[in-house]
Amino acid sequence: MLRNDVMTSGRASNVTSVVQGLSYSLTKILNIKQLPSLTILEVCKGRHGLVYRKMRTPKKGACFAISKLDSDFQTAREVVRIVLINLSISWIMKTCIALFRGINIGGHHIIPMKDLAALLKDLGLHNVKTYIQSGNAVFKSESQTAALLTKKISAAVARRYKFKPHVFVLGLHEFGQVLRSNPFPDAESVPNTLHVYFLESAPDKMTVKALQNVKRDNERIYLGKNVLYLHAPDGVGRSKLAKQAERLLGVQVTARNWRTVCRIMELAEQCSRAKVGRAAVD
Repeated sequence: MLRNDVMTSGRASNVTSVVQGLSYSLTKILNIKQLPSLTILEVCKGRHGLVYRKMRTPKKGACFAISKLDSDFQTAREVVRIVLINLSISWIMKTCIALFRGINIGGHHIIPMKDLAALLKDLGLHNVKTYIQSGNAVFKSESQTAALLTKKISAAVARRYKFKPHVFVLGLHEFGQVLRSNPFPDAESVPNTLHVYFLESAPDKMTVKALQNVKRDNERIYLGKNVLYLHAPDGVGRSKLAKQAERLLGVQVTARNWRTVCRIMELAEQCSRAKVGRAAVD
């Protein structure tokens, strides 16, 4: 096994060459001038694939030390993937928001938020925090796409609770763009009248006309990129459009009022700034 004093061992020259090559690859991929001080890793081939472990925190300016690299099973891209996935540092991780559709409604599909936070943490997600019973969670993820996270989270819930919820996963920037693009800023002062519908995919081009035909005269709608804004001054409970939105859109949706959207954004920003820690429930 690689010792902590590997840089002074007899294999120092080999390790140094690997470090230099990996450092160059990472700086190019991450588009940065130089790497910060990071954890030293050892990567080797095990019975079930690659095995890695953290060694120690090096002094400032130190980089990666990776041993037992064998060209017949290890590629530069795989090295980079292993390092990116397993270093728990905020500039490599990305902050995500998961919105659950159809849980904890009318006594059906019950998932306590404390249990949901624990489930997400079991999936290897970090800084998990949930918000209210409609099913909202923020967390840090290690280089996983929204599509993969959606699949993993939905499958994990299905295994534990015997039903498969629809999950919408958005990145912090994407979710923030929903707030920044609000076409009805004057409605923000009464946040329970402004609703955001998150869409699984883009609806048909004729959808807007169908929505316009159903809405009340005092209601306003705007269809953005995979998101629908609805301002219903009389409340969504009295809105025919709100009740028929999913059918008219023709795609899976989940809706949140403006107050909830803003609170989720606050939690996501806190998650993004925080160091990796334990799960929490709000």
